[in-house]
Amino acid sequence: MLGRSAVRSATAPLRSHRVLRLRQGHALIAATWFAAHELSRGTTVARLLVAALYTAIWYGSIRWTLLRESRAAPSWAFTVVRAGQAGLCAGAIILAANEVLGTGDPLAAELGSIAAMTAMAFLWQAAVAGHKALGEPLRCIIIGPAETVRMMEDERIAPGAHAFDLVGWIDDRAEPGAHEPTGAPCLGTLDDLERIAYGGGVDLFVLGMRTGRPALYGRLLELTHLDVSVIEFAPFFERTFGRVPLEGLTSTWFMHTMHLHRRDEEEFTKRAIDVVLAIVGLVAASPLLVVAACAVRLRGGPGPVIFRQVRIGGYGRRFTMLKFRSMRSDVSNDGQTWTGDADPRITGVGRVLRRFRIDELPQLLNVLRGEMTIVGPRPETPDYVRWLAEEIPFYKPRHFAKPGITGWAQVCAGYASSLADTRTKLSYDLYYLRNRSISLDLAIILRTVATVTSGSGAK
Repeated sequence: MLGRSAVRSATAPLRSHRVLRLRQGHALIAATWFAAHELSRGTTVARLLVAALYTAIWYGSIRWTLLRESRAAPSWAFTVVRAGQAGLCAGAIILAANEVLGTGDPLAAELGSIAAMTAMAFLWQAAVAGHKALGEPLRCIIIGPAETVRMMEDERIAPGAHAFDLVGWIDDRAEPGAHEPTGAPCLGTLDDLERIAYGGGVDLFVLGMRTGRPALYGRLLELTHLDVSVIEFAPFFERTFGRVPLEGLTSTWFMHTMHLHRRDEEEFTKRAIDVVLAIVGLVAASPLLVVAACAVRLRGGPGPVIFRQVRIGGYGRRFTMLKFRSMRSDVSNDGQTWTGDADPRITGVGRVLRRFRIDELPQLLNVLRGEMTIVGPRPETPDYVRWLAEEIPFYKPRHFAKPGITGWAQVCAGYASSLADTRTKLSYDLYYLRNRSISLDLAIILRTVATVTSGSGAK
């Protein structure tokens, strides 16, 4: 309800009845599964108590993973990661409980049971929280200017994000008058707020205000008894579209993101994961590296096998990035700023390497050196950074994080081929900086694997 909006305003909330349905479903699925699993070994009171204990353990794990969506990225991959975390946490506790209680259950059977529960938890979460089957989209009304409405109408919902229906919008201008054209109907001005709220048919007010917030908040406080949530435009936009709206960004936003959202305790874990994945990746991909190197040498035209280029790294530091050469070195750029599909410099071998991101594999060495990370914003050359910083406000702060081989912008937007594309990618990079975590990194890696194996999203 509106009275709880201050607590829930960090993310776009689910409807209250959907949240209850989500929790009840997880509890019911766990209770049914563990009861059947335990009673299949004997219909005793002890088995029922064990099933109840395991249900409580599982639900507790779910509450701290799948049901904690305050920092959830809008992506199916994030739900997979959260479900995996629930399975690992609950599984460790359940296996330890088996040893303490002396149930004598086979290890393989318990592991299979936990794996099945993990899969069912993911499917239930995706069905209800993702609005794929068992829930209606949020019915939203925007309070603000027409440009905010058009921005949301034209935006693409991120894969796995909560769906919503834009019922209409309320013009936040104090005086009534002609309204700018939008796809969604204008329902009135602030004078009509109570009538619209009491009329029902709305779950969420999105505040895309220009001015007059104190007066508006006073009006909303009078409606606290209604089952309607309130959220600021920026967090709603981030949660729904998976990127930060560049309009309205201030230096204060970056101070908040870079300091309040710093997670120093995760840096060691992130670096450890980087080193492990880089070593494993180099060993596992060594045959592919040899084949790619031979292909570049034999069919890639004149030039070195490994292309070296100075890029801007974390906090503006320069480093030499490595990659397999995918372009001819004897063909001029012809004045192009971005590399596209029709770029004459790309070789036949290079197209294959770029499509499946094989050309990026040598950057695992940059990761081992500590110059790059597995997941982070992509590095650019000093000249591009200098030019883009002049063209796009707040471009340089993306270097507050170490650059990565893959990133949220890469899996969501692919390669940039224009200044507008670069602005869009920046908004995804800023989303990552604000929400970065080990869980989000794992989700990005999972989506990268899906992108690489399908060959999509590369240019």
